Amino acid sequence: MKILKETDAKRTKIEEVIGHIEARIAELEEEKAELYECEKLDRQRRALDYLVANHGLEKARQQVRRARHACPACVFRFACQPPPSLLPLGHSSKS
Repeated sequence: MKILKETDAKRTKIEEVIGHIEARIAELEEEKAELYECEKLDRQRRALDYLVANHGLEKARQQVRRARHACPACVFRFACQPPPSLLPLGHSSKS
């Protein structure tokens, strides 16, 4: 009889442990689903960030093209000469 009671107690304890493990597995499955959703949203956010940055870059390129088209001599003059602050002392930017 004593052995049956001990075995029954051990079985009850094992069932409790299994119950805790199953509950933890369920929690982890939920966290896994949340993580997947967060990763999906993060990928979308990064794609949108890229599109916004790329759009800004394209706008800047268009403005440069318009400026070059409007006054090519002015743009090239400024683009080819270093600013005076970068020239050695005693040198001018005019050649």
